[in-house]
Amino acid sequence: MNAVSTCACDIDIAADRYIIDAKSIMGIFSLNLSKPLEIRIISDDENEISDVIGKIKPFIVGE
Repeated sequence: MNAVSTCACDIDIAADRYIIDAKSIMGIFSLNLSKPLEIRIISDDENEISDVIGKIKPFIVGE
């Protein structure tokens, strides 16, 4: 959450049938973090998308 909280674009985390705001600590705590999660970056700006990916890259286990 700290990695994306300063980003201007919308970022969601999808797990099974749930989609939560990646900037919401309460939403993240409601997910089962032992299962794979999908990060969705909603932006038309390629530079912003690259910036977000750079911030979260250390936390990505697999793609």
